Amino acid sequence: MGRTSGDKCKLGKEWIDKLDLSYVCRTFHGQILVCNCICKLLHEEFVTIKEYFKNLVDVFWLEDYHLANRTKPEEIGTCLGHFLLPSCTLNSQRPEFQFKIGEKYYTFCLPTLTKMFGLNQKSCTFARNVLTNKHAIGLNLLKIATQVNIKNDQFEIIFGNFRDVFGHQVVPVSPCNPQSVTLVETKLKGLIIQLDDDAQIALEYINRNHCPLYKKLDPVSHGGENIRFGPPKGLEQWQSFDKHPAMKKLPEQIKESMKCLWGLQNKVFKYKPSFIFSELTAERDNIPQKAHMDYDPNVMKWERENLQCYSCIGITPLHPDGCMIVVWTEGIRKKFRTTEEIEFDEKRSKKKINPKPGQYFLYIPKGTMLILPGDTIHAGGFCFGSRLEYPSAKNIQFQNHRLHFFFCCSEEAVTNANGKKNTIIADNTRICYDDFKPDDTVMQDLFENLLDRHSNFVFPEKKKKTSKKTVMKKNMNRKRVAKKLLNSKKKKSKK
Repeated sequence: MGRTSGDKCKLGKEWIDKLDLSYVCRTFHGQILVCNCICKLLHEEFVTIKEYFKNLVDVFWLEDYHLANRTKPEEIGTCLGHFLLPSCTLNSQRPEFQFKIGEKYYTFCLPTLTKMFGLNQKSCTFARNVLTNKHAIGLNLLKIATQVNIKNDQFEIIFGNFRDVFGHQVVPVSPCNPQSVTLVETKLKGLIIQLDDDAQIALEYINRNHCPLYKKLDPVSHGGENIRFGPPKGLEQWQSFDKHPAMKKLPEQIKESMKCLWGLQNKVFKYKPSFIFSELTAERDNIPQKAHMDYDPNVMKWERENLQCYSCIGITPLHPDGCMIVVWTEGIRKKFRTTEEIEFDEKRSKKKINPKPGQYFLYIPKGTMLILPGDTIHAGGFCFGSRLEYPSAKNIQFQNHRLHFFFCCSEEAVTNANGKKNTIIADNTRICYDDFKPDDTVMQDLFENLLDRHSNFVFPEKKKKTSKKTVMKKNMNRKRVAKKLLNSKKKKSKK
Protein backbone atom coordinates (compact mmCIF):
# COMPACT_ATOMS: atom_id res chain seq x y z
CA MET A 1 0.00 0.00 0.00
CA GLY A 2 1.30 3.44 -0.88
CA ARG A 3 1.96 6.15 1.68
CA THR A 4 -1.51 7.69 1.81
CA SER A 5 -3.88 8.72 4.58
CA GLY A 6 -5.42 5.25 4.15
CA ASP A 7 -2.25 3.53 5.41
CA LYS A 8 -3.26 3.77 9.06
CA CYS A 9 -0.61 1.29 10.21
CA LYS A 10 2.20 3.39 8.76
CA LEU A 11 0.70 6.65 10.06
CA GLY A 12 0.42 5.21 13.57
CA LYS A 13 3.97 3.89 13.67
CA GLU A 14 5.33 7.20 12.34
CA TRP A 15 3.43 9.01 15.10
CA ILE A 16 5.00 6.66 17.70
CA ASP A 17 8.50 7.29 16.25
CA LYS A 18 8.05 11.07 16.62
CA LEU A 19 6.79 10.74 20.18
CA ASP A 20 9.09 12.07 22.93
CA LEU A 21 8.91 12.46 26.70
CA SER A 22 7.85 16.10 26.45
CA TYR A 23 4.54 15.05 24.83
CA VAL A 24 1.48 16.28 26.73
CA CYS A 25 -1.63 14.11 26.31
CA ARG A 26 -4.44 16.03 24.61
CA THR A 27 -7.88 15.31 23.24
CA PHE A 28 -8.40 15.62 19.49
CA HIS A 29 -9.75 19.14 20.17
CA GLY A 30 -6.48 20.14 21.85
CA GLN A 31 -7.70 20.02 25.46
CA ILE A 32 -4.90 18.99 27.84
CA LEU A 33 -5.56 15.75 29.74
CA VAL A 34 -4.58 15.18 33.37
CA CYS A 35 -3.22 11.65 32.81
CA ASN A 36 0.34 12.60 31.65
CA CYS A 37 0.82 8.98 30.58
CA ILE A 38 3.83 9.82 28.33
CA CYS A 39 5.46 12.58 30.43
CA LYS A 40 5.81 10.37 33.51
CA LEU A 41 7.75 7.62 31.70
CA LEU A 42 11.48 7.15 32.31
CA HIS A 43 14.00 7.72 29.50
CA GLU A 44 15.61 4.25 29.80
CA GLU A 45 12.27 2.45 29.36
CA PHE A 46 10.84 4.69 26.63
CA VAL A 47 12.47 2.90 23.66
CA THR A 48 11.15 -0.51 24.83
CA ILE A 49 7.64 0.92 25.28
CA LYS A 50 7.64 2.46 21.79
CA GLU A 51 8.73 -0.86 20.25
CA TYR A 52 5.99 -2.68 22.18
CA PHE A 53 3.27 -0.42 20.76
CA LYS A 54 4.66 -0.55 17.22
CA ASN A 55 4.35 -4.34 17.39
CA LEU A 56 0.82 -4.02 18.81
CA VAL A 57 -0.15 -1.71 15.94
CA ASP A 58 1.15 -4.32 13.47
CA VAL A 59 -0.97 -7.02 15.13
CA PHE A 60 -4.12 -4.88 14.90
CA TRP A 61 -3.68 -3.98 11.24
CA LEU A 62 -2.85 -7.55 10.18
CA GLU A 63 -6.58 -8.35 10.48
CA ASP A 64 -8.20 -8.24 7.03
CA TYR A 65 -11.48 -6.86 8.42
CA HIS A 66 -9.65 -3.99 10.14
CA LEU A 67 -7.78 -3.17 6.96
CA ALA A 68 -10.93 -3.27 4.83
CA ASN A 69 -12.79 -0.87 7.19
CA ARG A 70 -9.88 1.46 7.97
CA THR A 71 -11.67 4.55 6.55
CA LYS A 72 -15.03 3.84 8.23
CA PRO A 73 -14.92 5.47 11.69
CA GLU A 74 -17.79 3.49 13.24
CA GLU A 75 -16.55 0.06 12.13
CA ILE A 76 -12.85 0.58 12.81
CA GLY A 77 -13.50 2.48 16.07
CA THR A 78 -15.65 -0.38 17.33
CA CYS A 79 -12.92 -2.86 16.35
CA LEU A 80 -10.33 -0.81 18.24
CA GLY A 81 -12.58 -0.74 21.31
CA HIS A 82 -12.87 -4.54 21.32
CA PHE A 83 -9.14 -4.93 20.65
CA LEU A 84 -8.24 -2.74 23.65
CA LEU A 85 -10.97 -4.10 25.93
CA PRO A 86 -8.82 -6.81 27.63
CA SER A 87 -6.33 -4.10 28.72
CA CYS A 88 -8.98 -1.61 29.87
CA THR A 89 -9.16 -0.73 33.58
CA LEU A 90 -12.90 -0.59 32.87
CA ASN A 91 -13.72 2.75 34.42
CA SER A 92 -16.92 3.70 32.62
CA GLN A 93 -16.36 7.43 33.11
CA ARG A 94 -12.84 7.73 31.64
CA PRO A 95 -11.36 4.50 30.26
CA GLU A 96 -7.67 3.89 30.93
CA PHE A 97 -5.54 0.97 29.79
CA GLN A 98 -2.91 -1.09 31.58
CA PHE A 99 -0.21 -2.92 29.59
CA LYS A 100 2.42 -5.24 31.03
CA ILE A 101 5.67 -4.34 29.30
CA GLY A 102 8.62 -6.28 30.66
CA GLU A 103 8.03 -6.68 34.40
CA LYS A 104 6.08 -3.46 34.92
CA TYR A 105 2.53 -2.24 34.24
CA TYR A 106 2.00 1.06 32.40
CA THR A 107 -1.25 3.04 32.06
CA PHE A 108 -2.27 5.00 28.92
CA CYS A 109 -5.29 7.10 27.90
CA LEU A 110 -7.60 6.39 24.95
CA PRO A 111 -6.81 9.53 22.82
CA THR A 112 -3.07 8.76 22.90
CA LEU A 113 -3.66 5.10 22.03
CA THR A 114 -6.02 6.04 19.19
CA LYS A 115 -3.30 8.23 17.65
CA MET A 116 -0.81 5.36 17.99
CA PHE A 117 -3.10 3.25 15.77
CA GLY A 118 -3.27 6.02 13.15
CA LEU A 119 -6.97 6.80 13.77
CA ASN A 120 -8.96 9.99 14.28
CA GLN A 121 -11.44 11.56 16.70
CA LYS A 122 -14.54 9.84 15.27
CA SER A 123 -12.91 6.43 15.61
CA CYS A 124 -11.95 7.33 19.19
CA THR A 125 -15.60 8.15 19.97
CA PHE A 126 -16.85 4.78 18.68
CA ALA A 127 -14.06 2.98 20.55
CA ARG A 128 -15.14 4.76 23.75
CA ASN A 129 -18.74 3.59 23.22
CA VAL A 130 -17.53 -0.02 23.42
CA LEU A 131 -15.38 0.72 26.45
CA THR A 132 -18.22 2.37 28.38
CA ASN A 133 -20.84 -0.31 27.62
CA LYS A 134 -21.90 -1.62 31.03
CA HIS A 135 -22.38 -5.23 29.92
CA ALA A 136 -19.02 -5.32 28.14
CA ILE A 137 -17.35 -3.78 31.19
CA GLY A 138 -19.00 -6.27 33.56
CA LEU A 139 -18.00 -9.29 31.48
CA ASN A 140 -14.40 -8.13 31.07
CA LEU A 141 -14.05 -7.33 34.76
CA LEU A 142 -15.02 -10.94 35.46
CA LYS A 143 -12.56 -12.24 32.87
CA ILE A 144 -9.68 -10.14 34.23
CA ALA A 145 -10.47 -11.26 37.79
CA THR A 146 -9.90 -14.89 36.69
CA GLN A 147 -6.54 -14.12 35.06
CA VAL A 148 -4.81 -12.17 37.85
CA ASN A 149 -5.34 -11.50 41.55
CA ILE A 150 -6.98 -8.08 41.29
CA LYS A 151 -6.44 -7.49 45.02
CA ASN A 152 -2.74 -6.90 44.33
CA ASP A 153 -1.68 -3.25 44.58
CA GLN A 154 -0.85 -3.00 40.86
CA PHE A 155 -4.53 -3.72 40.02
CA GLU A 156 -5.96 -1.30 42.56
CA ILE A 157 -7.98 0.61 39.92
CA ILE A 158 -9.47 -2.58 38.44
CA PHE A 159 -10.35 -3.96 41.89
CA GLY A 160 -12.08 -0.68 42.79
CA ASN A 161 -14.08 -0.78 39.57
CA PHE A 162 -14.92 -4.47 40.15
CA ARG A 163 -16.37 -3.75 43.58
CA ASP A 164 -18.33 -0.76 42.19
CA VAL A 165 -20.02 -3.12 39.70
CA PHE A 166 -20.25 -6.46 41.58
CA GLY A 167 -20.67 -7.19 45.27
CA HIS A 168 -18.90 -9.95 47.21
CA GLN A 169 -21.57 -12.51 46.21
CA VAL A 170 -20.35 -12.49 42.58
CA VAL A 171 -17.24 -14.68 42.58
CA PRO A 172 -14.90 -15.21 39.56
CA VAL A 173 -13.72 -18.85 39.76
CA SER A 174 -9.95 -19.16 39.38
CA PRO A 175 -6.89 -20.34 41.31
CA CYS A 176 -5.80 -16.66 41.03
CA ASN A 177 -8.78 -15.52 43.11
CA PRO A 178 -8.30 -16.34 46.83
CA GLN A 179 -12.03 -15.76 47.53
CA SER A 180 -13.06 -18.45 45.03
CA VAL A 181 -10.47 -20.93 46.36
CA THR A 182 -11.74 -20.42 49.94
CA LEU A 183 -15.38 -20.73 48.90
CA VAL A 184 -15.08 -23.70 46.50
CA GLU A 185 -12.29 -25.76 48.03
CA THR A 186 -12.51 -24.95 51.76
CA LYS A 187 -16.22 -24.35 52.36
CA LEU A 188 -17.93 -26.37 49.64
CA LYS A 189 -15.22 -29.10 49.55
CA GLY A 190 -14.97 -28.87 45.76
CA LEU A 191 -12.11 -28.26 43.35
CA ILE A 192 -10.98 -25.69 40.79
CA ILE A 193 -9.04 -27.23 37.89
CA GLN A 194 -7.13 -25.03 35.44
CA LEU A 195 -7.20 -27.14 32.28
CA ASP A 196 -3.82 -27.56 30.61
CA ASP A 197 -3.21 -27.02 26.88
CA ASP A 198 -3.79 -30.68 25.96
CA ALA A 199 -7.09 -30.81 27.86
CA GLN A 200 -8.28 -27.58 26.23
CA ILE A 201 -7.41 -28.90 22.75
CA ALA A 202 -9.40 -32.04 23.60
CA LEU A 203 -12.33 -29.87 24.73
CA GLU A 204 -12.32 -27.96 21.42
CA TYR A 205 -12.24 -31.25 19.50
CA ILE A 206 -15.23 -32.56 21.51
CA ASN A 207 -17.22 -29.38 20.89
CA ARG A 208 -16.40 -29.38 17.16
CA ASN A 209 -17.05 -33.06 16.44
CA HIS A 210 -19.53 -34.35 19.02
CA CYS A 211 -21.98 -31.52 19.63
CA PRO A 212 -25.47 -33.17 19.68
CA LEU A 213 -28.07 -32.43 17.00
CA TYR A 214 -30.51 -29.69 18.00
CA LYS A 215 -33.51 -32.01 17.61
CA LYS A 216 -31.87 -34.45 20.03
CA LEU A 217 -31.71 -31.90 22.86
CA ASP A 218 -34.19 -32.16 25.75
CA PRO A 219 -35.46 -29.23 27.84
CA VAL A 220 -34.51 -29.27 31.49
CA SER A 221 -37.58 -29.74 33.69
CA HIS A 222 -38.56 -27.98 36.92
CA GLY A 223 -37.97 -24.33 36.13
CA GLY A 224 -35.20 -24.75 33.59
CA GLU A 225 -37.24 -24.41 30.41
CA ASN A 226 -34.66 -22.05 28.91
CA ILE A 227 -32.00 -24.78 29.17
CA ARG A 228 -31.52 -27.72 26.80
CA PHE A 229 -29.16 -30.65 27.19
CA GLY A 230 -28.06 -33.77 25.37
CA PRO A 231 -25.31 -36.44 25.34
CA PRO A 232 -22.27 -36.17 23.02
CA LYS A 233 -23.13 -37.19 19.46
CA GLY A 234 -21.84 -40.60 18.35
CA LEU A 235 -20.29 -41.56 21.71
CA GLU A 236 -21.22 -43.80 24.61
CA GLN A 237 -22.97 -42.09 27.52
CA TRP A 238 -20.40 -43.23 30.11
CA GLN A 239 -16.61 -42.91 29.81
CA SER A 240 -17.32 -41.09 26.52
CA PHE A 241 -13.85 -39.67 25.86
CA ASP A 242 -11.52 -42.43 27.08
CA LYS A 243 -10.93 -44.36 23.88
CA HIS A 244 -10.17 -41.57 21.39
CA PRO A 245 -6.58 -40.16 21.48
CA ALA A 246 -7.82 -36.64 20.61
CA MET A 247 -10.18 -36.55 23.62
CA LYS A 248 -8.68 -38.66 26.40
CA LYS A 249 -6.36 -35.90 27.70
CA LEU A 250 -9.39 -34.17 29.24
CA PRO A 251 -10.57 -37.06 31.49
CA GLU A 252 -6.94 -37.93 32.27
CA GLN A 253 -6.26 -34.51 33.80
CA ILE A 254 -9.60 -34.52 35.65
CA LYS A 255 -8.99 -38.01 37.08
CA GLU A 256 -5.54 -36.99 38.30
CA SER A 257 -6.99 -33.90 39.99
CA MET A 258 -9.87 -35.83 41.56
CA LYS A 259 -7.36 -37.88 43.57
CA CYS A 260 -7.07 -34.80 45.81
CA LEU A 261 -10.74 -35.23 46.76
CA TRP A 262 -11.13 -39.01 46.67
CA GLY A 263 -7.72 -40.33 47.60
CA LEU A 264 -5.73 -43.04 45.83
CA GLN A 265 -7.62 -45.93 47.44
CA ASN A 266 -10.85 -45.27 45.53
CA LYS A 267 -11.21 -47.73 42.62
CA VAL A 268 -14.40 -46.42 40.93
CA PHE A 269 -14.10 -43.44 38.59
CA LYS A 270 -17.01 -43.19 36.18
CA TYR A 271 -18.12 -40.07 34.40
CA LYS A 272 -21.10 -39.07 32.26
CA PRO A 273 -20.88 -35.86 30.19
CA SER A 274 -23.71 -33.76 28.72
CA PHE A 275 -23.79 -30.68 26.51
CA ILE A 276 -25.91 -27.90 28.07
CA PHE A 277 -27.18 -24.81 26.22
CA SER A 278 -29.01 -21.72 27.54
CA GLU A 279 -31.30 -19.46 25.54
CA LEU A 280 -33.37 -16.40 26.37
CA THR A 281 -37.13 -16.89 26.37
CA ALA A 282 -39.93 -14.39 26.96
CA GLU A 283 -41.36 -16.63 29.70
CA ARG A 284 -38.13 -17.19 31.64
CA ASP A 285 -36.09 -14.09 30.92
CA ASN A 286 -32.65 -15.04 32.24
CA ILE A 287 -34.12 -16.31 35.49
CA PRO A 288 -32.05 -19.28 36.70
CA GLN A 289 -33.66 -22.69 37.13
CA LYS A 290 -34.98 -23.78 40.51
CA ALA A 291 -32.44 -24.56 43.21
CA HIS A 292 -31.62 -28.26 43.10
CA MET A 293 -29.13 -31.05 43.79
CA ASP A 294 -28.00 -33.33 40.96
CA TYR A 295 -27.69 -36.42 43.21
CA ASP A 296 -30.00 -37.92 45.81
CA PRO A 297 -28.71 -36.71 49.22
CA ASN A 298 -29.22 -40.23 50.64
CA VAL A 299 -26.69 -41.60 48.11
CA MET A 300 -24.23 -38.87 49.08
CA LYS A 301 -24.70 -39.64 52.79
CA TRP A 302 -24.07 -43.37 52.18
CA GLU A 303 -20.86 -42.61 50.23
CA ARG A 304 -19.48 -40.33 52.94
CA GLU A 305 -20.18 -42.90 55.66
CA ASN A 306 -18.98 -45.99 53.79
CA LEU A 307 -16.39 -44.77 51.26
CA GLN A 308 -15.08 -41.60 52.95
CA CYS A 309 -15.50 -39.80 49.62
CA TYR A 310 -18.40 -38.42 47.57
CA SER A 311 -19.58 -38.20 43.96
CA CYS A 312 -19.36 -34.83 42.25
CA ILE A 313 -20.57 -32.71 39.38
CA GLY A 314 -18.27 -30.82 37.02
CA ILE A 315 -18.90 -27.78 34.81
CA THR A 316 -16.55 -26.38 32.16
CA PRO A 317 -17.57 -23.75 29.57
CA LEU A 318 -17.46 -24.30 25.81
CA HIS A 319 -18.45 -20.69 25.17
CA PRO A 320 -15.64 -18.10 24.87
CA ASP A 321 -17.38 -15.84 27.43
CA GLY A 322 -17.66 -18.56 30.07
CA CYS A 323 -20.79 -19.37 32.09
CA MET A 324 -22.33 -18.75 35.51
CA ILE A 325 -24.12 -20.75 38.20
CA VAL A 326 -25.52 -19.76 41.59
CA VAL A 327 -24.75 -21.93 44.64
CA TRP A 328 -26.15 -21.96 48.16
CA THR A 329 -23.87 -22.75 51.11
CA GLU A 330 -26.46 -24.51 53.26
CA GLY A 331 -25.63 -24.36 56.94
CA ILE A 332 -22.95 -21.72 56.29
CA ARG A 333 -24.17 -18.15 56.45
CA LYS A 334 -23.00 -15.33 54.19
CA LYS A 335 -19.54 -13.93 54.84
CA PHE A 336 -20.79 -10.31 54.99
CA ARG A 337 -24.14 -9.61 56.67
CA THR A 338 -26.06 -6.44 57.43
CA THR A 339 -27.26 -5.71 60.99
CA GLU A 340 -30.77 -6.76 59.94
CA GLU A 341 -29.46 -10.08 58.56
CA ILE A 342 -27.54 -10.80 61.77
CA GLU A 343 -30.65 -10.13 63.89
CA PHE A 344 -32.73 -12.31 61.53
CA ASP A 345 -30.25 -15.21 61.86
CA GLU A 346 -30.25 -14.86 65.66
CA LYS A 347 -34.04 -15.15 65.77
CA ARG A 348 -33.85 -18.28 63.59
CA SER A 349 -31.19 -19.91 65.76
CA LYS A 350 -33.46 -19.47 68.80
CA LYS A 351 -36.11 -21.44 66.89
CA LYS A 352 -33.47 -24.07 66.01
CA ILE A 353 -33.59 -23.12 62.32
CA ASN A 354 -30.36 -22.98 60.30
CA PRO A 355 -29.02 -19.49 59.52
CA LYS A 356 -29.92 -18.13 56.11
CA PRO A 357 -27.49 -19.85 53.71
CA GLY A 358 -24.85 -17.95 51.83
CA GLN A 359 -25.63 -17.42 48.15
CA TYR A 360 -22.86 -16.93 45.58
CA PHE A 361 -22.93 -16.40 41.83
CA LEU A 362 -19.90 -18.20 40.38
CA TYR A 363 -18.48 -16.99 37.06
CA ILE A 364 -16.54 -19.83 35.38
CA PRO A 365 -14.18 -18.75 32.56
CA LYS A 366 -13.36 -20.93 29.55
CA GLY A 367 -10.41 -23.17 30.35
CA THR A 368 -11.51 -23.81 33.94
CA MET A 369 -13.33 -26.87 35.33
CA LEU A 370 -15.41 -26.34 38.48
CA ILE A 371 -15.93 -29.51 40.58
CA LEU A 372 -18.61 -29.48 43.31
CA PRO A 373 -19.96 -32.21 45.63
CA GLY A 374 -23.07 -33.81 44.14
CA ASP A 375 -25.35 -32.51 46.91
CA THR A 376 -24.36 -28.85 46.40
CA ILE A 377 -27.55 -26.81 45.99
CA HIS A 378 -27.18 -24.84 42.76
CA ALA A 379 -28.93 -23.45 39.66
CA GLY A 380 -27.86 -22.43 36.15
CA GLY A 381 -29.36 -20.95 33.00
CA PHE A 382 -27.80 -17.46 32.89
CA CYS A 383 -27.39 -15.81 29.46
CA PHE A 384 -24.73 -13.19 28.71
CA GLY A 385 -21.94 -12.39 26.28
CA SER A 386 -21.91 -13.19 22.57
CA ARG A 387 -24.69 -15.22 20.95
CA LEU A 388 -23.47 -18.11 18.83
CA GLU A 389 -25.46 -19.95 16.19
CA TYR A 390 -26.12 -23.58 17.01
CA PRO A 391 -23.84 -25.82 14.88
CA SER A 392 -26.58 -28.06 13.49
CA ALA A 393 -29.56 -25.67 13.29
CA LYS A 394 -29.95 -22.38 11.41
CA ASN A 395 -31.32 -19.28 13.17
CA ILE A 396 -31.04 -20.95 16.60
CA GLN A 397 -28.81 -18.94 18.91
CA PHE A 398 -27.55 -20.07 22.30
CA GLN A 399 -25.34 -18.53 24.96
CA ASN A 400 -22.94 -19.85 27.56
CA HIS A 401 -22.98 -23.50 26.47
CA ARG A 402 -20.96 -25.84 28.62
CA LEU A 403 -20.09 -29.44 29.38
CA HIS A 404 -21.70 -30.88 32.52
CA PHE A 405 -20.27 -34.00 34.14
CA PHE A 406 -21.43 -36.57 36.67
CA PHE A 407 -18.31 -37.91 38.43
CA CYS A 408 -19.29 -41.07 40.33
CA CYS A 409 -17.26 -42.88 42.98
CA SER A 410 -19.84 -45.65 43.52
CA GLU A 411 -22.22 -47.81 41.49
CA GLU A 412 -25.10 -46.38 43.56
CA ALA A 413 -24.22 -42.91 42.26
CA VAL A 414 -24.07 -44.26 38.68
CA THR A 415 -27.64 -45.59 39.05
CA ASN A 416 -28.73 -42.24 40.50
CA ALA A 417 -27.07 -40.30 37.64
CA ASN A 418 -28.91 -42.43 35.07
CA GLY A 419 -32.23 -41.18 36.48
CA LYS A 420 -33.81 -38.10 34.92
CA LYS A 421 -34.95 -36.27 38.07
CA ASN A 422 -33.00 -33.78 40.16
CA THR A 423 -33.68 -33.20 43.85
CA ILE A 424 -35.58 -29.91 43.71
CA ILE A 425 -35.49 -27.66 46.78
CA ALA A 426 -39.27 -27.23 47.20
CA ASP A 427 -41.59 -26.05 50.00
CA ASN A 428 -41.93 -29.53 51.43
CA THR A 429 -38.15 -30.16 51.65
CA ARG A 430 -36.99 -26.97 53.39
CA ILE A 431 -38.45 -24.88 56.22
CA CYS A 432 -37.49 -21.58 54.59
CA TYR A 433 -37.92 -22.08 50.84
CA ASP A 434 -37.40 -18.35 50.14
CA ASP A 435 -33.76 -18.81 51.21
CA PHE A 436 -33.24 -20.75 47.97
CA LYS A 437 -34.41 -18.09 45.54
CA PRO A 438 -31.88 -15.82 43.75
CA ASP A 439 -31.11 -12.65 45.71
CA ASP A 440 -33.10 -9.78 44.13
CA THR A 441 -30.38 -7.19 44.83
CA VAL A 442 -27.64 -9.29 43.20
CA MET A 443 -29.88 -10.14 40.23
CA GLN A 444 -30.61 -6.43 39.73
CA ASP A 445 -26.86 -5.68 39.60
CA LEU A 446 -26.30 -8.58 37.20
CA PHE A 447 -29.08 -7.43 34.85
CA GLU A 448 -27.57 -3.94 34.84
CA ASN A 449 -23.97 -5.03 34.27
CA LEU A 450 -23.94 -8.48 32.64
CA LEU A 451 -27.11 -10.43 31.88
CA ASP A 452 -29.16 -9.99 28.69
CA ARG A 453 -32.89 -9.44 28.37
CA HIS A 454 -35.26 -11.08 25.89
CA SER A 455 -36.61 -8.55 23.37
CA ASN A 456 -40.23 -9.59 24.04
CA PHE A 457 -39.94 -9.69 27.81
CA VAL A 458 -42.42 -7.52 29.72
CA PHE A 459 -41.88 -6.81 33.40
CA PRO A 460 -44.73 -8.19 35.51
CA GLU A 461 -46.79 -5.48 37.17
CA LYS A 462 -45.94 -5.20 40.83
CA LYS A 463 -48.81 -4.78 43.27
CA LYS A 464 -48.41 -1.60 45.25
CA LYS A 465 -48.15 -2.16 48.97
CA THR A 466 -50.85 -0.30 50.89
CA SER A 467 -49.50 1.68 53.81
CA LYS A 468 -51.01 1.43 57.31
CA LYS A 469 -52.26 5.04 57.13
CA THR A 470 -54.11 4.33 53.88
CA VAL A 471 -55.73 1.21 55.40
CA MET A 472 -56.82 3.20 58.50
CA LYS A 473 -58.33 5.95 56.32
CA LYS A 474 -60.26 3.39 54.26
CA ASN A 475 -61.58 1.74 57.44
CA MET A 476 -62.65 5.14 58.85
CA ASN A 477 -64.49 5.97 55.61
CA ARG A 478 -66.23 2.60 55.67
CA LYS A 479 -67.40 3.22 59.25
CA ARG A 480 -68.74 6.68 58.33
CA VAL A 481 -70.63 5.28 55.34
CA ALA A 482 -72.05 2.48 57.49
CA LYS A 483 -73.13 5.02 60.17
CA LYS A 484 -74.90 7.20 57.60
CA LEU A 485 -76.78 4.19 56.21
CA LEU A 486 -77.82 3.12 59.70
CA ASN A 487 -79.08 6.64 60.58
CA SER A 488 -81.04 6.94 57.33
CA LYS A 489 -82.72 3.54 58.02
CA LYS A 490 -83.68 4.69 61.56
CA LYS A 491 -85.24 7.90 60.18
CA LYS A 492 -87.27 5.94 57.64
CA SER A 493 -88.53 3.50 60.29
CA LYS A 494 -89.72 6.41 62.55
CA LYS A 495 -91.70 7.91 59.69
